[in-house]
Formats: sequence, structure tokens, C-alpha cells
Amino acid sequence: MKKRRTLLVLGLLAVIFWFLGPSPNRPDYENASFQTNLSFDGSLSRIQDWNDSLPFKQGCEPYLYLKDSAKTPYCILYLHGFSATPEEGAPTHTQMADTFGFNLFAPTLFDHGLVTDNPLLHYTATGAWHTALQALSIAHGLGDSILIVCTSTGAPLGLRLANLDPTVAGLVFYSPNVTPADPNARLLNGHWGETIARLVLGSRMRDVGVEDEYYQMYWDKFYRIESLPEMQELCESAFEDDAVTATRTPVFIVAWYESDTSQDNVVSVEHMRWLAENLGSKRVVFETFPAGSHVIANGKYSLSQEEVLSRSIHFIRSLGILSRNVADTTLLR
Repeated sequence: MKKRRTLLVLGLLAVIFWFLGPSPNRPDYENASFQTNLSFDGSLSRIQDWNDSLPFKQGCEPYLYLKDSAKTPYCILYLHGFSATPEEGAPTHTQMADTFGFNLFAPTLFDHGLVTDNPLLHYTATGAWHTALQALSIAHGLGDSILIVCTSTGAPLGLRLANLDPTVAGLVFYSPNVTPADPNARLLNGHWGETIARLVLGSRMRDVGVEDEYYQMYWDKFYRIESLPEMQELCESAFEDDAVTATRTPVFIVAWYESDTSQDNVVSVEHMRWLAENLGSKRVVFETFPAGSHVIANGKYSLSQEEVLSRSIHFIRSLGILSRNVADTTLLR
């Protein structure tokens, strides 16, 4: 009897210890705010300050692509994925801007693209959300309404911005990270998720294993595993059922899928389909392409970049958004 009581106490202590373990904080989506009254020049100044305030790697700074010297009817706001930078969406995002004649702003999200020995060490879901809100404020100074285009882990931010801002006219999701393809990723944002990741990987750094020079210029080949629970928390919390069903913005979802053995191996296509089926919007389009890459809008890695661009333009036009006469393009990095 005494032995059973001892085992019961030890078991209870183990449960308490487990639930006292660290886990990420959920961003406060519900009480978020952003500015809608920034002037065009005010937005340019904010972007320049953003560029100057952090030690960005060359080519990884927040990216501005202007089609006019004033607000355009829409601003395209591009949100990149985890461990990436604005180049991830090239050339699709700039070609989209060229097609419609709209200004484009692509921020570098929180703790990304920096000169550091410890990439993403300070990344948090809340930090990413605050960066997205800052970017939305800037976009309002560049366009009368907003089109949000996202890749991967940019998509949870895009969905929450659209639910917050009724001037967002459309969402384009390239390989949205509803959840990673590895089903064990759901352990990451639970208690002791970071410790579990460190034990599995045997290191405080994750090596993505991509060796080519282009990737290493614009993505973090190595990054700290402390960021992984935060990334998972962002995806799970942003795509909560209530947020998905509350979405009224038209959505275009694009995935690499050919067969069960040839599909996106970074994020879950099954969960992309779940997203498409459960969004509250009356206008949801889900399409697949034999892209051969998770970064389906990137011209270097995607085999379907031109088709993805063409179908994206078709979707945007289907919303009644038309191209305009454009001025000469200027570029600010």
C-alpha cells in the first residue's frame, strides 16, 4: 500500500513538472491595432528607418518596389516564410506588381535576415505578429486597399491581418504553413517542446541542409531551435478554427502536389485542403502544381513559377481588380 502511494505521488509530481514546463505565448490577435492614416512619404520614411535600424544581410532588407510616386489603388503586401526573406517570393511578387501597376512592400519579418551567429534566437510568434502589423500600417500609406500575398509561415500572419482589416481585398497563399508536414511538429509548442527538439536534433542549431549559394544568401541554412516552438505556436494559434471560419476575404491557395509520394515535404498539403474547406469566405480557390518545391513562387526553385503567377493574376482579376497605367518603376532596398 505504501509503495502504491509513493508511486501515485511520484506520478502526480511528474504530471505537475510536465505542465510547469515552458511553452510559447499565444499572440494577442484580438486586441491588435495598426495605422491606416500614414502618408505615402510617411511610409517611405518608416521603411528607411526599418532598413537602418537592424544589421540586415545584404539583399535581405525590407523590400519596396514602387509603381508610382504616390499611393496606388492597392498595395501588394508580401509576407515571407520562416527562415526566409523577401527574395523568397521573387520574381512572382514583382511581376504581379508590374502586371497591375501596384506598389509592393515586402517586409523582413521579426528576427529574420540578420547578420548574426545565432539566427532566429530571439524569434517569437508575438514578435512576428507585431512585425506584420507594422507592415500593414506601412502598406496603408502605399495603397488605398491591400492585397496580401504570403508564402508558408507568412500565411498565418496574412489570415489574421485580413480578419483585422476590412480593406484587405484578397489573400494569396503560396504553400501556407497550416502545420508542418512532420506530424511530430505539434509537440514543439507544447510543454518542454524546445527541450524535445534539442534532444531529437542533438544540437541547439538546426541545419536545413541546402548547400547552394543562392539559398544561403536569402535564407538561414542554420538557425536556433528555440525558434521552432514559436513558429509552431504562430501556425496553430493563427489558424484556430474560429479564425478560419470567421475569414470573409477571398483566398487563393496554391500547393505543390502531384501524388502522395510527390508533394510538399515541408508543410502539410492535407492541412492546406482542410483550410480551403473550412474558410468562411464565399470565394476560396485551391489549386495544385507540379512545382517540385515548397517555395512555389520562387523562380529559382519552383518548376511552376510562371503558371503560379498566371493563375494568381487570374484570381485577382476575378475579384474585379484591374491593371492600371503605370509609371516607371523605382526600387528601394
